[in-house]
Amino acid sequence: MVTVTGVFLIYKLFFWVDGTIETTQVSKDKAIVRFSETEMQQLQPGDIILRRGYGFISDMVARSFTNNGYEVTHAGILINENNEWKVYHSLSSDVADKDGVQKQSLNTFLDHSYPDKLLVVRLKKFTTETEHQLTTLVKAYEQAQIPFDKNGNYNDASEMFCTEFIIQVYGKDLKLLELPENEQDKKDYYYSLSSLYDTLCFDKVINKFAK
Repeated sequence: MVTVTGVFLIYKLFFWVDGTIETTQVSKDKAIVRFSETEMQQLQPGDIILRRGYGFISDMVARSFTNNGYEVTHAGILINENNEWKVYHSLSSDVADKDGVQKQSLNTFLDHSYPDKLLVVRLKKFTTETEHQLTTLVKAYEQAQIPFDKNGNYNDASEMFCTEFIIQVYGKDLKLLELPENEQDKKDYYYSLSSLYDTLCFDKVINKFAK
């Protein structure tokens, strides 16, 4: 009979092994340039960057939520701070040093992605005014230390998983996305990363899958 302590240790062991695999792969691919200088110049504040991460967890997410050929497993929002690109996103402390909504340098975010499995999209309705509002919002969520939502409850913004954070900002706060009302449609929308590159709402800026 497996005890509660035993289950907890197995859980921790799984993430430790997954983290070890990711760290090894990140080190192996670190020298590979993800974005060329030309591609970097295409980036704009407010762009959404999606990546295919390393490890077992990313493999599971890719198998469950891959649509239209894009094996993306995680996403964040790009913000330019003092001429440096930052990615605001939500991660679990099981896979990151910090839990919940946080910011990270773009280079670090890219290091944790397969070089040829990256997608950058831009909201069609995005404006300069939106940029100022967006920057204020994402910084507020990061400073509030909103924890990662391990239960996947998209109706409660006190905790947020990666797609929930982005949809909260663009959909509920800025009202730039038309969110579904039907519960099943809402579930599909929040749980599938394809919602973040729907061509009805977003333009593809950089598509490494097309190489």
